[in-house]
Amino acid sequence: MVKPGIDIPCLDKIVHLFFFSVLSFTIQYELKNHIQIQIYLFIIVYALILGSSIEIIQENFIFERSGEFFDLLADLLGVIIGFTAYKLFTYYISKPLNFKKWLKLFIFLISILIVFTFGYRNLEYNWQWYRVKPFLFVFKNGEFVRGLLLDGIIITLKISCIGLILSLIMGFTSAFARLSSSPVFRFTSWFYVETIRNTPLLIQIFLMYFVIAPVLNISAFWSAIIALSLFEGAYSSEIIRSGILSIPQGQYEAAQSIGLSTPGIYIKIIIPQMLKQTLPMLAGQSISLIKDSALVSTISIYDLTMQGQRIVSQTFLTFEIWFTVALCYFVITASLSFFIRKFEDRINFINQ
Repeated sequence: MVKPGIDIPCLDKIVHLFFFSVLSFTIQYELKNHIQIQIYLFIIVYALILGSSIEIIQENFIFERSGEFFDLLADLLGVIIGFTAYKLFTYYISKPLNFKKWLKLFIFLISILIVFTFGYRNLEYNWQWYRVKPFLFVFKNGEFVRGLLLDGIIITLKISCIGLILSLIMGFTSAFARLSSSPVFRFTSWFYVETIRNTPLLIQIFLMYFVIAPVLNISAFWSAIIALSLFEGAYSSEIIRSGILSIPQGQYEAAQSIGLSTPGIYIKIIIPQMLKQTLPMLAGQSISLIKDSALVSTISIYDLTMQGQRIVSQTFLTFEIWFTVALCYFVITASLSFFIRKFEDRINFINQ
């Protein structure tokens, strides 16, 4: 049987999940001097968290379930939810407790939950989440078949990865040209940065695709990548340039006094310190590139956004598809943020 969609009965499981998570917080705070008791109680509470999470997924699974694979997938998602809730609470309670801060957070979460619940019940919309899954993937005769949304995710990742590499190359090149002693290089870099930063990205994509691409015989895919790279490279250029200028002049002089060449000074001394200071800003720019890649759908590239528009026009699953598309972008950008944060921590550890 195909389920008509997710219903609010899962709300009590969500409340249970939140209650057990708060309970884990209380255990560690009240029994901070009784480690052995903490361990036993944590095992029990974590089991309750997992139970609530798995019930939420299994009883309200948004896909049409058939076979052991989807039951196993539901269990896996439940474990992920439970583990995430457990780790979040145990991480934040390791910091000095601020009851006023936690009270505000609790009131905020409850308010959001109430608004979501009433909005969900009063919205006159026939939710059909079970129809989303075929647009992600299906199994036909035991073979994995990608859906339209998954195809769009792959195109988005390709554009973002290539665009990120090219934008960093453009950023470093422009930054070094702006800092060079050649007036031609300095003016060229200044003109590039100011022109790109003061014009909309959408206009740049149209200009690249409709004006420059036909002359140079460039495909739509590469037109989008070039436009994104030039746009993000201009911002990265200023970030990199500011990071280089923040290095004290004495370090240049010290490196020259021990006989390092100019490339050696930048590779071994300047760039490592510059990356440590500018990595958060470059990370934010990388995330912006992924989100800005949605604009390439305007030149008929079937990325994630374009596939979402295509599916909505065919099925009229407006909310379900756009929520799914937004979730896909969130997963991609959040994963990138996580890996960049780990890399930043590693750099800070090495430099200690």
